[in-house]
Amino acid sequence: MCFNSNDLIRKIYHDGVNFLNPIREIIKLRFLNDEITMQMCYNISVCLDLLCNSRIMVFLDKFDEKSQKEVFPLCKSFKSVNSDLMNNYLVNKEFLTIDDSDGKMKNISISTNKRLFDTLLYNLMVNAYRHGRSMEINISDNLIIIRNELINIGERYSSVFEFPVKTDRFGVSGSGLGLKVVRRIAEKLGIKITSSIAKKNISVTINYDHIVV
Repeated sequence: MCFNSNDLIRKIYHDGVNFLNPIREIIKLRFLNDEITMQMCYNISVCLDLLCNSRIMVFLDKFDEKSQKEVFPLCKSFKSVNSDLMNNYLVNKEFLTIDDSDGKMKNISISTNKRLFDTLLYNLMVNAYRHGRSMEINISDNLIIIRNELINIGERYSSVFEFPVKTDRFGVSGSGLGLKVVRRIAEKLGIKITSSIAKKNISVTINYDHIVV
């Protein structure tokens, strides 16, 4: 029995993930090249992201930055997030370019909550995938810049956080929760996020100077 909203969200999350994950994996293994079944797999991934973000919102309410942070290399986050994106949405490798030609990323370590930092990166990258044609990521000592060409922006907006909830290029309607989670995480971790939009091109800049070791 659930006595409050937090318990209810946890129950929905566990029940939903336990039900949807095996179905998605069966679809991927059995019907990898079937367009209709892969669309089903995509829809399930969107549902799982919604469940995970709901759970993160509960986690954020009780988050204690001092007791729940660790030191880890930045490349570790990108590796796990990129793997999740590829596996969950079967993203074509040509869609994403990570510019780390000088090899700086392997020498950058940050001190923060890895679970939340990974979620922040993942949500921004999933958003770029669902609503864009391509994605390029540039990394420097204290900045991560995610660039992509949006499909059908419509009206003019000055920030990615002003975008209305809309249908993505796969015909699936967004919830708006992913970007709300990004803002909440950034506030909790002391990370500054800005964005700029020029015609159909958008750049999201993550300033992580505050958490660099």
